[in-house]
Amino acid sequence: MAALTAGQLQQDGVLRVLAELYADPLSAELLLRELGADLTRLPPFGGSQAPLAHWFRICLTIEHGAFSFTLEDLLAAAYRNFPSNDVLRRFVRPPAPGGSPDDRLTVLCLLAGPRETSRLQLRHEFRAIEEAARRGRRRTLDIRLSAATRRRDLVPSLVEHKPDVVHFGGHGSTGGELLLEEDDGSVAPVPAEALAAVLDAVGGVSVAVLNACHLGRYLDVVGPSVGEVIGSPAKLDDEDALAFCRDYYAALALGETWARAFDLGRAGVGLGRRGLPDLRRVVRVREGDTV
Repeated sequence: MAALTAGQLQQDGVLRVLAELYADPLSAELLLRELGADLTRLPPFGGSQAPLAHWFRICLTIEHGAFSFTLEDLLAAAYRNFPSNDVLRRFVRPPAPGGSPDDRLTVLCLLAGPRETSRLQLRHEFRAIEEAARRGRRRTLDIRLSAATRRRDLVPSLVEHKPDVVHFGGHGSTGGELLLEEDDGSVAPVPAEALAAVLDAVGGVSVAVLNACHLGRYLDVVGPSVGEVIGSPAKLDDEDALAFCRDYYAALALGETWARAFDLGRAGVGLGRRGLPDLRRVVRVREGDTV
């Protein structure tokens, strides 16, 4: 991904957010000192210059390499101070796969069961995730639900909730399609490639859990569009799927890293069978990431 620029931040409304959140000299200086900025290299704050114009000059100075930190570092520091700000969140890099997730994670459960028996199982799956989240003593899991997800719900739900984790529960076809629903409850297939394009366009998803039959065969298709993707190339039965949900999300709620949560979830499934299940975790490795 290309480095951020002051012009891009101005165009996307981020500078206006900084000017509103850090409109006075003291708050602006505290943020910059936190990053190690030499304030003598910046113009004095205030005077006849409006906060928006001042922040544009600050960002230009950072962009041109005057300091040891980047514009990405600046936005990450501001986001730590204002974690509920949706504009800042869009520009903050997700936690590195294998590293520690943040103290609060948004988990969006996209469930679709075109058949009545499927819906019953999905209710059990969602309840298992909710119960696991309640174990959170070190990390809060904010569980969001999109039940009976229609094809046209997919993009709006992702944009609205901006999840760290997307959990797909339901069915997939042998041809690699996620089976969502139409308005009348009939099947609406979404190819793995189309799902990957949506996740790539939305951005910011740290983990996608493909708990849908057959879709796990397409981990390499979905993987490049998220931080990491989890699924099983082989079909998991309902009890195994529920067991993974319980232990994986409980581990996250108890403060474990992405990698360790996956290992614990996979090991938990193995308690009820001979041998470990064929669950896999595909991590997107980028420059600077650790796995």
